[in-house]
Amino acid sequence: MSLLRPEIIRDLELHRYGFDAYVKDPQMFVPFLDGNYLFFRASTEKTVEDIRRLSPHDAEAYPRFLAFFDRASEILNPILLEEPPSIADLAGRFRGKDEEIYRYLMFGNLYDMLADYFESDYLRAAYAGQGVIGSFIGPKTPGSVYVMWHHMFGEVNGEHGTWGYVRGGMGRISFAMAASAEAHGAVIRTNAPVEKILIHDGRAEGVRLENGEELRAKAVLSNAEAKRTFLQFCSDAELDKGFLKRIAHFKTDSAVIKLNIALKELPSFKCLPGTAPGLQHAGSCDITPTTDWVQEAYEDAERGELSKKPYIEAYMQSATDPTVAPTGYHTISMFCQYAPYHLKGREWSDDVKNEMADNIVATMAEFAPNFA
Repeated sequence: MSLLRPEIIRDLELHRYGFDAYVKDPQMFVPFLDGNYLFFRASTEKTVEDIRRLSPHDAEAYPRFLAFFDRASEILNPILLEEPPSIADLAGRFRGKDEEIYRYLMFGNLYDMLADYFESDYLRAAYAGQGVIGSFIGPKTPGSVYVMWHHMFGEVNGEHGTWGYVRGGMGRISFAMAASAEAHGAVIRTNAPVEKILIHDGRAEGVRLENGEELRAKAVLSNAEAKRTFLQFCSDAELDKGFLKRIAHFKTDSAVIKLNIALKELPSFKCLPGTAPGLQHAGSCDITPTTDWVQEAYEDAERGELSKKPYIEAYMQSATDPTVAPTGYHTISMFCQYAPYHLKGREWSDDVKNEMADNIVATMAEFAPNFA
């Protein structure tokens, strides 16, 4: 967790209703095939010292690398809760030396940026996945620098640029929001699917449920994705044809697959053996051992194939929060790329899902043999 805005946490009084987040430390652990590894700690100073083991040059460059994204956050964070600016207005916020930041964010690719800052493959490899996570792009795709920044502007408990865990699991956010809403008079209805958003004279006035019931309101909010909201729930006659055409052509293809596994023991990594909870289990574990690893996985997907050696970001929250697993067991949640929605020459089936799961497990086992 990181991108849940502190203003929302404050306004909904989520802590009052059971929300409790804590910073992951390390933020990221990256094992390499040659037996080396890197920890990216919550403390920049500790991270620099760990990098120094592998590259004194990159240890000196690392704070400058972070400063780039910190400055981008200073410029962009104030608009996060505002109406999105035009491209011209956005560009105008970057003046003088900051124009380079704009060019990198909007047009640069992370692969080249990492080469500009770091000389060792360790640092370049470690961060290669951060510019693609959740997106159907590769590190060499323009815009991947922005994707990395998008995952760095958040905060946990006032610590900017950090990620954390929600004690008890991510579902605790939903429970806290529901409790807050109900405490303020909201009524939450489940098993009440919406059939249509009711629009009159250009204004949304309510919804009609699939059972025919109509609910009227001063405002209608939808957290369904744009295509479903505007193309399925709204009448074509009520919306601008040009707008509908843009929504219809809006790209929403995904290449992410999530694998959740219950474990009898934590992974024992070749570079840091042992199944007792340690630093290697406390934060995110990123499987990006070479600079080209993520790019090659992406190119598999571009051809309509499953990534043979996928990029993996794994979370073992039970190592620091025993409430998410029974005593003596652990959990691992694996956010993996790439598994293209549209496969070349075949459709998704249980066999294809199992093939992708096998690729993920085999890849993880290269670094932690007891995972097989």
